[in-house]
Amino acid sequence: MKIEGFPTVYRHISEGNPSEDCTIFLGLVILGVLDVRILKEKAPELVAKWPVLSGQTSPYSFTTGTTIDFESRHIPSQLNDILTIDISPSPTATREASYRSYKHNSASNDDLFHFNSAFTSLPSNIFIIRVTTLNNATLLGFQTPHALCDAQALYEVVKSYRDRVSGLDIPKIVLCPAVEVLLSTLIEVPPDHQSESAFFNAPLVFNPFTVLSKQQVDVRWYDEQFELASRERGKELYVHLSADLVEGWLDDCQREIVEAASLGMLEEAGGIKLTKNDVLTAWFLKENYANSESKEIDLNYSFNYRSILPPPSTRTTYLHNSYYDMLISFLDIQNMPLSRISLVIRLAVLQNTQLSVSRNVLRFWEDAKGGVTLGPRGCKIRDLVYATSWTRFNLIGMDWSSALAGAGEGKVVWASPSVPMGEHASINYKPFPITLKDGAGGYWVRAWTFEDGHKENQNR
Repeated sequence: MKIEGFPTVYRHISEGNPSEDCTIFLGLVILGVLDVRILKEKAPELVAKWPVLSGQTSPYSFTTGTTIDFESRHIPSQLNDILTIDISPSPTATREASYRSYKHNSASNDDLFHFNSAFTSLPSNIFIIRVTTLNNATLLGFQTPHALCDAQALYEVVKSYRDRVSGLDIPKIVLCPAVEVLLSTLIEVPPDHQSESAFFNAPLVFNPFTVLSKQQVDVRWYDEQFELASRERGKELYVHLSADLVEGWLDDCQREIVEAASLGMLEEAGGIKLTKNDVLTAWFLKENYANSESKEIDLNYSFNYRSILPPPSTRTTYLHNSYYDMLISFLDIQNMPLSRISLVIRLAVLQNTQLSVSRNVLRFWEDAKGGVTLGPRGCKIRDLVYATSWTRFNLIGMDWSSALAGAGEGKVVWASPSVPMGEHASINYKPFPITLKDGAGGYWVRAWTFEDGHKENQNR
């Protein structure tokens, strides 16, 4: 069936990253019972307006159609009785990380949000909705292939669904320009643009290409490393970091690098302003390897390059997985202070988000042949941290009250994202932290790591 304005089958000729085996999962907790009839009625309205959601997928190839993968159920329980983790934010003034343990030795909450779902293989349908009503709350589960959507695109899908539930207009969907052109050709670098090689006079070397073609690595060695890391016992963490705690870390780190710069001890820190994301990522690395034998590690850090592409016309949008990664190496993570780790991350971000670097990264992916694999040549998979931030999205507090069936706030109070990776999805890549806002100035970190990661603090 051909949808007006959309081809029956299409693919992105500019692929951009190795996400063909990944699915993004997002679970939302809403206080109050939503009316399933309303949610079910509005799902067809969304896919009718956004036909890119109503088809099926094989890696990098998508169809449009009329598929609506919507299922619901009711569990006669209270939220606190069925959710296996404490989701209440710490008091704002709390000055230490709050590690949350699963109740009853539960592995995770994912099955609650995403029942009747495949976690170890790529689903065929592009957009999946799961609704679980409880006696006092509603759990919403959303899934989409990562090859089509990154976190930003999935957020736009969920927000547009909420808007249709609320009777609001949503943007018109258009096809991503990657269907017709190589995205690197859309990035114009001004003649006077500062090159990445001259960006900082600092003794720091960064490699924006965090994946190499299989022709450039020992594939057997890589597969063995991944298999060993996959089999090693791991654990999942939920950590709440209060607003005052993160602000304090940021203030302390900023003061330390300013003082060091003023004394001529850290010339590259001059004029640099750290961000909360820098400090949050640095904190995870520092705590994760505090009890490890590993000192030399690599950080795979994600960026979204969509903001540097030409914007779509007014009141239109498109779905695309618009991220690339950079590699940041740390030679002695255990002995580096938090401020120094944060600075290395900030300098890498500034260097690797230049227009010229972004264009070169896209060119690399567009020219990659024969598949790709994570990590630089010779890296230890166990010491390759993959970090991603969802702090740009205001998930907490999203208002679904238009669909309430009775009493309740109808607002999101907690969000649980995950990105299982391909055939290894059942174990989740580790170490892998996802950071998101808590709606009150603080942050939640959901992470997968090894048994020795965050060991001391988690046992408090």
